[in-house]
Amino acid sequence: MTTTRLLSKSFFAALLAVAFIAECGPQASAQAPGVGRGRMAGMAFQNPGRALEYGQTDEYLKLDKEGKPIYKPGKEPKESNKTVTVYEDENDEVADAEPVKEGEVTIVATVAVPHMKKSLTQVTAYPYPMKPPVIKQKIKLLPDKDKQLKQMMLSTGYFSRASLDVPYPPGGWRWQYAFSKAIKNSKISLPHSIFEHYQWADRMVPFMKEQTKIYNRFERERVEAYNAALAEYNDNRTEIEDVSTQRGLQPVPMKRVYLKSGKVGLHYAGNLKSGKWWIIATHRVPGLKYFWLLPAEIGDKKERIVLNEGNAIYVEGGW
Repeated sequence: MTTTRLLSKSFFAALLAVAFIAECGPQASAQAPGVGRGRMAGMAFQNPGRALEYGQTDEYLKLDKEGKPIYKPGKEPKESNKTVTVYEDENDEVADAEPVKEGEVTIVATVAVPHMKKSLTQVTAYPYPMKPPVIKQKIKLLPDKDKQLKQMMLSTGYFSRASLDVPYPPGGWRWQYAFSKAIKNSKISLPHSIFEHYQWADRMVPFMKEQTKIYNRFERERVEAYNAALAEYNDNRTEIEDVSTQRGLQPVPMKRVYLKSGKVGLHYAGNLKSGKWWIIATHRVPGLKYFWLLPAEIGDKKERIVLNEGNAIYVEGGW
């Protein structure tokens, strides 16, 4: 009898794994709204909070009840390795910006995302709007129905969260972020046995549904930003490019630099003439590719923009 029960438990765990593989992909497709001129490319995403905190850019850290990273004694990060936040909503402008002297750097663009290992990054400033990349992978929304959320949480809770080194985590990175944030908000710990999973999943559904709705809104806004950038390119590219040519302006590849402030991320600097520019950046890591297209006004003070998961105009891969 005991052997039969053990076999039943093992079989049940296997069924959970199979069900998760079948259901982990996002199910609802985001519908891109009509293209219009009302919103600028690289629009700022208004999100109500941070999704998930990391310590070192490639190392996941557990959080305490207040949501702060837990470090081992003597392993606290240096100023140069502060936390990187998913969907970071603080652009953190350059402190005490000083007037720019001739020949000095006028702008610094920082790529700050949790995924940095084996990365290939390129940042260029253009004096005219550029066409957004061709979408090879349609943006899909996370599920928000109780039954599907519960089934996916049962599997995610059983196998726990994915490491940052995994190129294609179960359910995609947005699901992993939402799952971690839901647990953090609920203050309900992961179950320790398979018998506790169903009760745990029932209690977690409202918290998970709240997060998936937030993340789906982020993706809808990303579609709007993409459409706005495409409209700006179609409507204004020729005229602005002609004016730029008359001024003798050309695209400027931005070079990798290291900031004394010690801020986390990959920093790229450029010396741009005054006026409006468009910062184009790509960041590739195994399983993910980010693309940014952000306008920047260059004046008599140094500018700094942060390129993060929230303001990327397009993300493809295990997203």
